[in-house]
Amino acid sequence: MSLLLYLDTETTDKYTATAGCTQLSAIIVRNGKEVSRFNVDINPYTYNRDITVSSKALEVTNKTIKGLKSYPPVFIGYTKFVTWLNAHRDIGEYYTLVAYRTAFDVGILEGLFKDQSGSSHKLYEYIQYKTLDILQLVLFAELYGLLHGVKNHKLTTMCEYYGIDLDAHDSMEDIVATRKLHKQIMRDLRLPTATIRSV
Repeated sequence: MSLLLYLDTETTDKYTATAGCTQLSAIIVRNGKEVSRFNVDINPYTYNRDITVSSKALEVTNKTIKGLKSYPPVFIGYTKFVTWLNAHRDIGEYYTLVAYRTAFDVGILEGLFKDQSGSSHKLYEYIQYKTLDILQLVLFAELYGLLHGVKNHKLTTMCEYYGIDLDAHDSMEDIVATRKLHKQIMRDLRLPTATIRSV
């Protein structure tokens, strides 16, 4: 049984060790069918640790310090997220996390769980240790000559290449586009139909 968790975050910094989450979005897909969507804004100034709010991150995400401080506190976003994850899985069932550059989003989630529950390992009560990184699929497709003239491997560039609409740097927009990109690359790689239907 396929239980996928497409996920993306917007953050205050490019380094997971110092970044706080400002937006967390996810889509649950079970056996190829979308089950539920989740989106929450988070006030990064309510973390239990010091975080860095870089001017570059504010510029990229089009956010302001005043705007960030108006968002709900971290514990509300965390509690809503965990409740939502539990509501859509069976006992003993784990999600496979899917993202574009999974290492970054996993790092942000680990920081969030550690900050709120005291342990980053609690994240793995919900997701498997193995993840699916769509960037790696992109690199695999390029290696086999399926991409031509791509100037870089950013999500925005890949979506433009495939004609996928994307209002970048909103985590829900990013994850919807990532799922579409996932499907398209799997078609290009000519993976079995049953496999394509699982995304």
